Order: sequence, then structure tokens, then C-alpha cells
Amino acid sequence: MNAVATALKDFFMKRLPPLFPADCMEEIARLSRLYTDTGALAEMRTFLHRLPTANYAIMHFMIAHFVK
Repeated sequence: MNAVATALKDFFMKRLPPLFPADCMEEIARLSRLYTDTGALAEMRTFLHRLPTANYAIMHFMIAHFVK
């Protein structure tokens, strides 16, 4: 758990452009409130696929890495 937290902290401390564009933050907040809804996962997947290709690829890689 500490390794995951450290990796995330290091990644975000580099002050890179945000993975989620500022105009998407309201939708992320709305979707996070729906996490118990059965359709929320499908909505989140649709949202993630609408991200710019590079942002999606980074999120996909990070999540896959942390799952391992």
C-alpha cells in the first residue's frame, strides 16, 4: 500500500498537465456520487473513453499497474 501511495504522490508532484481536464471535474464528481448505482460503472467507462487518447492511456496504464 505504501508503494502505491508513494508512486501516486510522485506522479502528481511532477506538476504535469492534469489527467482530467478542468471542464470534466463536475462530471467526475457527479459520477462518483453514483458509485452504488448499477449503471454508474457503464457511465464511468463511457466518460473515460471520451478523455483524450493520451489521458486515457495513462489512466489505463496506472490502474493496470496498481492492480498487479
